Amino acid sequence: MSGWLTQVSAFTVFLSIGGLGFLFLLISLMFGELFAHFDHSFDHSHDQGGPSILSSRVLGVFVTAFGGFGAVATSLVRQE
Repeated sequence: MSGWLTQVSAFTVFLSIGGLGFLFLLISLMFGELFAHFDHSFDHSHDQGGPSILSSRVLGVFVTAFGGFGAVATSLVRQE
């Protein structure tokens, strides 16, 4: 079992993280806010009307960007 695990490169791991984040983002955009029942705002008087920092859209963009930038960084390090 661990034979295939040692052959997985960091580029593949970051690319799969980015792909999963992008899939999560597409699902979130199609079906709406996935974590709406977890959204608790403690400051009710200063609501700005924008998405929360823990909304599913923001988390999906973060995971996608993390995977994409990680894949780019590992490919640049591998070339040098």
